[in-house]
Amino acid sequence: MKRANRWFLYGPYLVAALLLLGWFLLWRAGGEAMRRGLAEFAAQQADAGVSVDYAAFTTRGFPFFLRGVVDELSIAKGDDRFAAKRLYVDALPYAPNRLIVSPKGALRVASKGQDWAISADAMRGSAERDKKRGWLVKVESGPLSATNGVLQLSIGKILINLAPSADKNDALDASARIMAVDVLSPAGERYLFEQLDAAALIGAVSAADGRRPIDIRGAELAFDGAIIAATGTVFLDAAGAPSGRLEAEIDGTAGLSRLIARSPLLKPEETAIAVAGLSTLSPSSGKTISAPIDIESGEISIGGVKIARLERLVQP
Repeated sequence: MKRANRWFLYGPYLVAALLLLGWFLLWRAGGEAMRRGLAEFAAQQADAGVSVDYAAFTTRGFPFFLRGVVDELSIAKGDDRFAAKRLYVDALPYAPNRLIVSPKGALRVASKGQDWAISADAMRGSAERDKKRGWLVKVESGPLSATNGVLQLSIGKILINLAPSADKNDALDASARIMAVDVLSPAGERYLFEQLDAAALIGAVSAADGRRPIDIRGAELAFDGAIIAATGTVFLDAAGAPSGRLEAEIDGTAGLSRLIARSPLLKPEETAIAVAGLSTLSPSSGKTISAPIDIESGEISIGGVKIARLERLVQP
């Protein structure tokens, strides 16, 4: 057989083999980049007093995609902890700087004395580099459910965006949309919230008082025929307790009154006072009112009328 003929016979196989070898080396390099990134993340968090542990990290998906698998992940600081049975980390072998993370199996979040069990197999988040801001994080989820042993919670859809602020150093731009929230209390009461939209600037912790400012540029909550729209600033102290004032417009105060009347947000003797107080702010049922929302010392008030005690949100 002539040499030229042998090339036409075997050459395509040789080229294919070389391409496959090159793709495998690129795929393996991407997997090693994931492995190093996870180890570097754990080391960086350890310097900040955060413990990151996992049972194993493996890669799969060759030749079609690159998937890292993190089993028994635990991230903890003090009494706060996040744990995942399994996390998938997906990337293109030639672009490992854009990652898509999705959980599989049980999630647990413990914080401020509460321990939440979460089922969110339809959730995924992405992280990628951005030329203008440095990085972008997006989280989205289909239906999820959660319980802390007291409340049962289900959410139809979540969309969250997070990135360094384009206008202010040491701050983050955040936006969120949460839809179809269903809360079931131990008493069997069901509370439905159609939608929450919010955009905020999350500032750095102040060296002066240790509080973190959250500038709420716009928030709107819809439920039971009521719509609350608000802007303002809330501060979180070192323990995560909020305080601050929001300027709000409330359309459909009857829906808010119904929520307060049947919820455990206040002690029984305080509930009637709150409902009566709201009626004085809005003499005509359903009328839109403008009033400040104050959050102070664990209590929320609208126009001076106390409507909730924060600690009762998770109490039976």
